Amino acid sequence: MKNIVIPILCFLLLSCSKIDNSKSINIDLDNKIDGTAFLNYFKKIEIVPLETNELSLIKKITKILYYNNLYYIFDEDQKCLLIFDSDGKFKFKINHIGDGPGEYSDLCDFEINKFTNNIELLSPYGKIYIYDLSGIYKETIKIENTRAIHYFKILSKDIIVFYALFEKDRLIFYSRDKKTILKNTHNIPIYVSREAGLNNGISPFVSSNDCVNFFEPFSNEVYFLENNNLKLKYNWNFGKYNFFIDKLPENKTSDYYRNYFKNSDFAYMFFYNIENEKFIITSLINKKNVLTIMYLKSDKTSSVFIHTKGQLNFPTSPQFFTEGIIIFADFQSLKYYVKPEMLDEANRKRLAEIGMENNPVLIKYYFKN
Repeated sequence: MKNIVIPILCFLLLSCSKIDNSKSINIDLDNKIDGTAFLNYFKKIEIVPLETNELSLIKKITKILYYNNLYYIFDEDQKCLLIFDSDGKFKFKINHIGDGPGEYSDLCDFEINKFTNNIELLSPYGKIYIYDLSGIYKETIKIENTRAIHYFKILSKDIIVFYALFEKDRLIFYSRDKKTILKNTHNIPIYVSREAGLNNGISPFVSSNDCVNFFEPFSNEVYFLENNNLKLKYNWNFGKYNFFIDKLPENKTSDYYRNYFKNSDFAYMFFYNIENEKFIITSLINKKNVLTIMYLKSDKTSSVFIHTKGQLNFPTSPQFFTEGIIIFADFQSLKYYVKPEMLDEANRKRLAEIGMENNPVLIKYYFKN
């Protein structure tokens, strides 16, 4: 069956020189506060060291998922998935580099399939390697007619959506049942990623309660996925600092774009955009500064935190858990996210025991009621 290609003018849709005021979140980026003020939102900080032994060594954490009281930690550099319990004790890992059944040459993403209770590992070459929750190999799915794939999200028992950063159409909707691509869409010119370098190195898919959100680093707009389509959920409105991708000069050199952004005051390059029932948190660049925005849905108020080099700052690349946010940090970066005086006695002891030779740690920040 041939691929069904439904062209959509996504490039014009995304940040097309205007803001939908009916769905705007208005933010005053000139009203900034010191990064340490983020602590006012939290009542407690917990340190979760990840057990360090010969089998559990982590080179670089790329992604974390928490499922059934276990942390699933993707180390893209080592092409493996490591599993730890809620106390940080190592359980097992999936590390099957090779050419045999259940073996792979490269990995770029992973998901827990909540419809089947399986672990799914994505190869950039269009294959999904499926294992059960104990790490036993089950099968491989080959996605035909694809080149380099970077991220994916499981939307239903049948539908998967892939994101291909350097393809003309970045979104690929695939049916497991039909074993075919249903739609290629979301047309973004290649120079946006390649020469302009507007990439953030993380997945554009973000789970938000029962919804899957989608965002791009160059766009103020946040979408949700429904019926294999993008639908606008809300847009960030920064007034005079708004950046619109369709106003970016086309097909210039990397040096040109580097100077273009260096000499601008745009609010651009969203590093992440997470959401739960109470908050939306995002981070971006404005006037050469990294800012983090924490938006409270109930009263539509926000705080804008400015990151100061060498000081304690709002946690980088957080994820929500039931009671707060969680991040990971290695020994060298710990000092930017937590201080001993912020911890109770048990967590101060854990912090003091962490050394250069240890695995990264998880830091959990618990919201005030």
